[in-house]
Amino acid sequence: MKKLLRLLAVLLFLFTASQSEVYAQKKSRAMKKADAEFSLEQYATAIELYKKAYEKTKNRAEKAEIIFKQAECYRLLAKIKQAENYYERAIKAKYTDVTVYLRYADVLKMLGNFNEAAIQYAKYIQLNPTDVRGEMGLKSCNFALQWKDEPTRYSVELMPVVNSRFNDFSPAFGNGEYSELYFTSTREGGLTDKIDARTGEFFSDVWSSKLDKKGAWSRPVVMTEPINTEGNEGSVFVNKRGTVMYLTQCKVEKKKDLGCGIYVSEKKGQIWGETQLLQVKVDSNTTIGHPTLSEDESILIFSSDLSGGYGGKDLWITVKGKRNTWSDPMNLGPLVNTPGDEMFPFLASDGIIYFASNGHVGMGGFDIYKTSKDENDAYILPVNLKAPVNSSGDDFGMIVENNGERGYFTSNRSGGKGGDDIYQFELPALKLSVQGVVTDSRTRAILTGTKVQLIGSNGKTNEVLTDNTGKYSFKLEPLVSYEIIVNKAGYLTKIARETTEGIEVSKDFIVDLRVDPIRKKIILPV
Repeated sequence: MKKLLRLLAVLLFLFTASQSEVYAQKKSRAMKKADAEFSLEQYATAIELYKKAYEKTKNRAEKAEIIFKQAECYRLLAKIKQAENYYERAIKAKYTDVTVYLRYADVLKMLGNFNEAAIQYAKYIQLNPTDVRGEMGLKSCNFALQWKDEPTRYSVELMPVVNSRFNDFSPAFGNGEYSELYFTSTREGGLTDKIDARTGEFFSDVWSSKLDKKGAWSRPVVMTEPINTEGNEGSVFVNKRGTVMYLTQCKVEKKKDLGCGIYVSEKKGQIWGETQLLQVKVDSNTTIGHPTLSEDESILIFSSDLSGGYGGKDLWITVKGKRNTWSDPMNLGPLVNTPGDEMFPFLASDGIIYFASNGHVGMGGFDIYKTSKDENDAYILPVNLKAPVNSSGDDFGMIVENNGERGYFTSNRSGGKGGDDIYQFELPALKLSVQGVVTDSRTRAILTGTKVQLIGSNGKTNEVLTDNTGKYSFKLEPLVSYEIIVNKAGYLTKIARETTEGIEVSKDFIVDLRVDPIRKKIILPV
């Protein structure tokens, strides 16, 4: 009986394999045409072709693959709700590639459905236990639920005026006074009214907005040539003087896509000059973009799929030499870069790099992280900025002012105007304090006029007397450990300890102090 079952299993396997082989050899012409557009990343066009292919084919395996490919197109176009629907359909259609469970989990997470996403990640782990993306996704769901319930003290709101119903993303400061903002948009009114076959939207252009004396942003104005071209323009970086612009341009000549690169333009008076390709040593077929530079413009960090990376797009660094030549790019290393994509870096004045990644533990698609160098000049493990900066959607393109307590970033979270939108954030001052009531431990009586001392690990001390209700209070500083000491005649010294290390939100510590009276010795007469 066992031999018969084994034989039947082998025959079933051979039949399935032969069917798959026949299907692979006999893909419909319509399917092949759609696949060709998909391989060229023309996702908007591919979706329409897949719809036609689905209507024409009667092969169940082909139908299942078409549904999966449509889901992939929607995901890559950031149309996550549609992607969720098609991944679910692909699973019901018995699509055989187990990657469908990973992708389905990813989009569920991006929609904020963390519990259902965790179930799908668990299924994927069971089917493909060697792929770390499953464990990473499951871990991300658990952290996302926690971070959502325990937000940091960042204050986030949609930026007024600049956003549209199209994609508006990658803000950049126009000068050191932070009074001008450049950003990229696929809105109407750009340099060309042509549609990008990859996205189904207008080609992206650079726009600008200025801050007036009342602190209000002006309506955006599209940049002219040579900053904008017939192709797509991406992330911008402008030096502190507002005289040199570095930007991503994906140029097109005679309807031929020339790929993306980092270009430089110098401003003469009020006019931006012709853009020149930045001469960074990369392979001719390498994608390079998202520039950010140090204040003296001697260090360039960018995103690229250069060979020698850790997968996807990585962050790389290059240094300008004496003859204005750039050194060979160096990868920021495996603590920063992952098998996923690391993009949209911003090098702050204090050396912190803010960037987006979909390869680290995070809340959604792309999350925003920060990293800096340690004492050995190596970049440390990035820190997730958590909610409310990060969401279940894509969050990226953060820029910060000098003190790091105010800036802008991009998100496609719900509640925006449409697609990607630009948000502004502030980090309110951390308010920390301690208060309590001093009482007699035996009688519970309040002790007024009692001296309470505060001694910090930073060397600072303070003291107060309790008021007529027995109450004391002190203001505290971040990252300090404290001793709270009560001294009163007739009582034993009382010491309590608190720390503000690791505290990320404003907090008022309540430390009531019960002090023990000194027992009087009873002397018996001789």
